[in-house]
Amino acid sequence: MEGKGTKSGKTRAQKDAHNARCVQYRQKTKRRLEELEQVKTKYYEMLPIFKQMQTENQQMKMELKQNESIIQYMQNCIQQFKTTLEAQVQLSLLDYYRCITTIIN
Repeated sequence: MEGKGTKSGKTRAQKDAHNARCVQYRQKTKRRLEELEQVKTKYYEMLPIFKQMQTENQQMKMELKQNESIIQYMQNCIQQFKTTLEAQVQLSLLDYYRCITTIIN
């Protein structure tokens, strides 16, 4: 009965090769599932950190907008102060000029 196949028509070597491929496939599938579980675990570990970072980012954006508003307000105040100061200098120079003119005449 040497050389004769089994019921399926496959030799023992063919069956062994097929079984080896099946074992490799199952091992590869098992590794992929384990890797997927590791990724899922890391994802769920990182999720609270991500949420916290989102919250902090939102707070920082709000603070930035507040600071921008404060800066804009300060720039407006500086501009008003500059305008007022320039007007006072003009008046002072005008008063000085009038005073000098009065003394000379």
